[in-house]
Amino acid sequence: MLNMMSCIVFCLKVMGIPLENVIICERKGIAQQWIRHHFMGMQSCKHCFSCNSAAAAGGGFCFKHQDNCDLTSSPRPDWSSGGYPCQPHSRQRDHSSNVSSSTGAADVHPDTNTLMVEFPQYLESRRPYAFWIEEVPELTTTYPAGSAHTWAEYLCMKCTAKGYSVRGQILHHS
Repeated sequence: MLNMMSCIVFCLKVMGIPLENVIICERKGIAQQWIRHHFMGMQSCKHCFSCNSAAAAGGGFCFKHQDNCDLTSSPRPDWSSGGYPCQPHSRQRDHSSNVSSSTGAADVHPDTNTLMVEFPQYLESRRPYAFWIEEVPELTTTYPAGSAHTWAEYLCMKCTAKGYSVRGQILHHS
């Protein structure tokens, strides 16, 4: 994710396109430290929020300003991008029948809410003109409980319901 974001930032700067980053951290402390270390020092970083759901709703605690910041009066983003927590869908995750918040079906994992609920809420509240998200390929091969659609199809339907035209695509890294 960092290499991809660095390339995008570099290309936009070369093209003379102004960039303003609003960073949103995962809930895990180690992930927050990593994100803050790699992104908060960027000149284009305007905010670094501590919580996905609060930022999706329009604000929350900002590490950069060490205070609560409000996004609701900020201009509509031209473009949003992100890599959301992959733990619920990761191939390495234990998909046993021993269901807890970190094992078992993806439906019970706490990070599922970030991608499937909070991201569509972000789209509804901030209305970026365009967006892309990065996720693990397993999203295209696993199904929510009782659904005939994969998680990826389910997410595309939720984003379409918010007024977006969506296309899912697997990008091969090799």
